[in-house]
Amino acid sequence: MTASNPLIRLVEAGSEVMAASVKYGEKVILGVSGREREAVEAELRQAKAVGQFTILMASAKAKSAIDDLVRSETATAPAAETPVVVTDEAQVDLEPPRGIEDYDALTASQIVSLLSELSHEDRNYVLAYETANRGRNSILKELTRLA
Repeated sequence: MTASNPLIRLVEAGSEVMAASVKYGEKVILGVSGREREAVEAELRQAKAVGQFTILMASAKAKSAIDDLVRSETATAPAAETPVVVTDEAQVDLEPPRGIEDYDALTASQIVSLLSELSHEDRNYVLAYETANRGRNSILKELTRLA
């Protein structure tokens, strides 16, 4: 028995038992003579052929079942997950906008009310600063509207 799978080993063991039984039957026949011997030998040959065929079929079915099982386990096995690397977005070190005094101390609504007074260049700087730092939507939307 050389197979590593237990089902295949079981089928092979059954095959070996059948072969041993046939050999024992052959020894018994040696004590029988004449026509009886010929009839027994014919039945023994037929039994041996049927047994071998049965073992071959059982072995093929067992192997097929094992292959199907392995395929289904492989197909349903969760795919190896790619690790997600979390990185901080690059922060741009910008000075607070010059056109708005104490920018970082003001609320978003206070800043929004002042944006229309800024030059186009200053608004672009506020956009860069706000995007790189706090990213407050109300300020970004107003800057987009004024652009």
